[in-house]
Amino acid sequence: GSKLIAELRQRTERLTLRSGLTSSMVDAFLNREIDILVTDETLMDVEGLERFFVLRDPMLLAVSQQKIEDMDYSLEKLASFQPLIRYGRGANIGKLSEVVLRRMRILANVRYETDDTHTLMSFVRDGHGWAILTALCLAQTLHAVDGVEVLELGGSRHARTIQLIARKGEMGSIP
Repeated sequence: GSKLIAELRQRTERLTLRSGLTSSMVDAFLNREIDILVTDETLMDVEGLERFFVLRDPMLLAVSQQKIEDMDYSLEKLASFQPLIRYGRGANIGKLSEVVLRRMRILANVRYETDDTHTLMSFVRDGHGWAILTALCLAQTLHAVDGVEVLELGGSRHARTIQLIARKGEMGSIP
């Protein structure tokens, strides 16, 4: 945010940064409450938008170090003896996690749901279960990952794409 502000301060009259669940940010963008959206949504059904690739955000597996030390690790074994702590179905990351597990043919016992990465990682750290999250989600909680093992998920083939979306021609070269 701070680097973005530094880049844009000479080119904008007013800048407000907002964050939240994807659905509320998409609604705000479609209602013209915000001009530029950075999201994992494509909004392909909306005409008159320009889209710019920002990054590929890989899916990761988080498990308590105390739980993984006691076993010959495999995701199948982990799913069979420990519950999944997941993002709720209202969050895009929760929906994507379900898709990834289906692709991997993993049947997980979901015991806890949250929409907050800090809560999710605290539950994992304290040994209540394992979780799937993305690298960007993990970056929010790097200060609190002691006791959590973060592992590549499925050879890093599972990821979401983050893009910047703006209305064509309305923001000039800013997007």
